[in-house]
This record gives sequence, C-alpha cells and structure tokens, in this order.
Amino acid sequence: MVLAQDLAFPFSLAYGKYLECQECSIVDRNNDRMRHGFKCPSCDYVGDGGALLYFHVNILIILDLIQESFHASKSENIEGRFYEGEGPNDISVVIFYCTLREALLDNLIVRLLRANNLSDGVKERLLEDNRYHIQKQNRLFKSLTNIKWNDAIFKLNEESKTDYKQVDGLTLEVVKARNNFIHEGSKWAIDRDLSTNCINNVPRLISLYVKLHNSYVHPFYLKTL
Repeated sequence: MVLAQDLAFPFSLAYGKYLECQECSIVDRNNDRMRHGFKCPSCDYVGDGGALLYFHVNILIILDLIQESFHASKSENIEGRFYEGEGPNDISVVIFYCTLREALLDNLIVRLLRANNLSDGVKERLLEDNRYHIQKQNRLFKSLTNIKWNDAIFKLNEESKTDYKQVDGLTLEVVKARNNFIHEGSKWAIDRDLSTNCINNVPRLISLYVKLHNSYVHPFYLKTL
C-alpha cells in the first residue's frame, strides 16, 4: 500500500485533480474530459475540451501545505524558543487538515445552494444564519439534501468499499485535538502519529466530499437535462 506521506507528486496533483462535467456536474478523475469530443458517460454531453477543475485553488493550496508541513525538516534546533519537542510541524499538519475539512464543506454547500436554484438573497441569508462549520454540516446540509449528515455518511458506507464513517470519526478526533491546542493551549494530543493519520486520510477525506457531491448535487442537474 502506498502511503500518502511517501507520495512523490504534489498533493494538489495527486488528490486534487478532479474534473466536473459542464452539463450534469458529475465529478470524477477521468482525464479524457479534457479531450475535445469526449462524451460524458453520465449525460452524453460532448465536451469541447474545456473540462472544469472541480476544486478551487484554495483547496489545492491547502493540500500542498499539508504535504509540505509534514515533510518539513524536524532536525533544526531553533535556539531561544520557549518550548521543547518536535511538535510544530505536526501541529501545522493538523491545523491545515482541519482547514481542508472546512474548505471542502464550504465548497459542497455552495454547490448545493446553486443546485437548488435559490435566489442570491436566500443564499446569502442561509450562509449568514449558518456561519459555523457545525451549523453547515448538521443544519444547512440537511435543509439542502433532506438527509442528516450522519445518515448520508452511513448511506455512502453501504454503497462503497471505503469506510467513510471511519474517515469522519478520525476527522472529528483531529478537530478535537486542534481545538484543545488552540483554545486550551494543550499540544500533547498532537504528535507524529496523529499528523501521519491526517496525511494518510487526505485522499479518503477528498473522496468523501466528492461522493457527497455526486450523491446530492449531480442529481439536481441530471434531472433537468
């Protein structure tokens, strides 16, 4: 098994290169979508070679920041600092991983809002009333999909070989460790094992949000064709 931390390619290229059909909004890693005349297997749309990159550049940058932080040198002895140990790089990985999770949900919510064909005013109001991650995940997601977050994860588990419940559970543990560090000043829950789990979980976290898009955004567009 090839672990994410051993990958030679930038994470933005290895895990961020998902393409989106211009017509039905299905998302996959089929590079043929960049070829003129490619017919989408989902909706039969014949592309002009101008395939849409699914993830915004901010998500691609965060992916590379996670990778770079994990591989940053830990051998440098910085004199004069007020703490001991080798934690800074691992803490960076955890913080960037949590930021990735938030950016992925924001991306999904924006696409769900578009798919529901809501007015700009309604979209702004919904985002204003659900500014925090937990509100978007547990309240806004359900309003836009008619399914609770945990039920959606459970459904994906039934349809896939990937254990998305485990992915979501690990992410919650990482978020708790991040919050303990930021709000309580405790860094002891963050170590090399946790940052390694983060970096190895990146491809599955990305896959989770792509699966959610294809399950709850793509059908909106497909039924209008």
